[in-house]
Amino acid sequence: MNKRIETLTDKYVDGCIDDQTYRENKRRYESKKNDLTSAHISLQPEGAASNNYLQFSTFCCRNLFNFYKRADFEGKQQIVGSIFVDNLIFEERNYRTTRVNEAIDLICNVGKVFRQIGNKKVDKIADLSSLAPQSGLEPETL
Repeated sequence: MNKRIETLTDKYVDGCIDDQTYRENKRRYESKKNDLTSAHISLQPEGAASNNYLQFSTFCCRNLFNFYKRADFEGKQQIVGSIFVDNLIFEERNYRTTRVNEAIDLICNVGKVFRQIGNKKVDKIADLSSLAPQSGLEPETL
C-alpha cells in the first residue's frame, strides 16, 4: 500500500493527475492501509499486539513535545484534550483545569513513585540488619 501511495504522489507531483483525483485515491489507499494494519494486529497473539501498543505509546510520549510543535491548531487541540480530561479555562496568561488524564498523571509522576518505593525498601532492610547477631570470632549463641 505504501508503494501505491508513493506512486500516486509521484504522479501528482509530475502533473499526471489532478488534485481531486489525488486526494480521493490517497484517501482510499490510506483507508485500505488502515484496514490491513488493523487486520494484521488482530491476527497477532494478544501479547504481541499489547507490546506494539506499548511501544507506540512510549514513542508518542517521548516525542509529544515535537508532535505538539509541528501540529496545526486542530492537532494541538487534540493533544491538549488528551492530556486534560475537562476543558482548560484560560484567564489572561494563566490556565486551569479541574482534572488531568489519570494515565498522563501517572506517567509524569513515575519517578516520584519509584523514589518512594526505593525509600521503603531501604527502611525495611535497615530494620532487619539490627536483628542480626553481632559479628565476632565465634558464632553468637542465643
